[in-house]
Amino acid sequence: MNRRIRVMTLLIVCLLPILLISGCKKEKALPKKSQELLWRAERTKPFGVFEYSDLSKEEAETILKEKFSVSLSTLTKKTEAILDEELLTDTGAKGTVTYTIDAKENKLQVRGFYPYEQGDTMQSFAYIDSEYHYLPEKKQANLIDQTITLSNYGESSAFQSENVEPLLKKLGELVQVENLTIALTQLKEHEKEVKSKELEVSDNGEDAYKKKNIRSSLYVGIDEKSEIKEIYARLTDYRE
Repeated sequence: MNRRIRVMTLLIVCLLPILLISGCKKEKALPKKSQELLWRAERTKPFGVFEYSDLSKEEAETILKEKFSVSLSTLTKKTEAILDEELLTDTGAKGTVTYTIDAKENKLQVRGFYPYEQGDTMQSFAYIDSEYHYLPEKKQANLIDQTITLSNYGESSAFQSENVEPLLKKLGELVQVENLTIALTQLKEHEKEVKSKELEVSDNGEDAYKKKNIRSSLYVGIDEKSEIKEIYARLTDYRE
């Protein structure tokens, strides 16, 4: 009997680390497309208190890398490529892109401003916001929240239909909202029924918060004529 107990005990001791490692991998495993949009790194001190404004993209990237040891987010770069593809026209141009960086000890906020012009008039603009947190108990810095805010501007506050549909699809795919095709179909059916409000396209926020997972959301702003004038896309990391 004692020999049997010793054998079972030895097996449990040997298998327990394997089971624990296996469980951790399963819990933290994310699709590759999600992993490239998120960021975590070891860090041993807060970001300090600093404020920078009217930076070029190159200046912002240099300061982020040399001062704070972080990089401009992948989502920011991919969003800019989408905006250029969908908003630049043969007769239009991209205005001056500027960045602001605001550090307050355990929080670092980065905002990019992207204007798109027709002649001397701004037609649309976007803000891309990234928020990094320093977690002293984990000695770690995380890219917690990323938000895209896109607004039309000028004589018509609403996006043209040929712009809005591909923008919604590409931004929704970028932040990986759930059931995007169904959500966009439902939006098309109901957007004319509402006026002057924010309308959800897709948002798994409640479920993601409960399960400590990744929140992906897509909303639109509707004007008084029931037309889309703003697009909001967001990616939030609730993982512990």
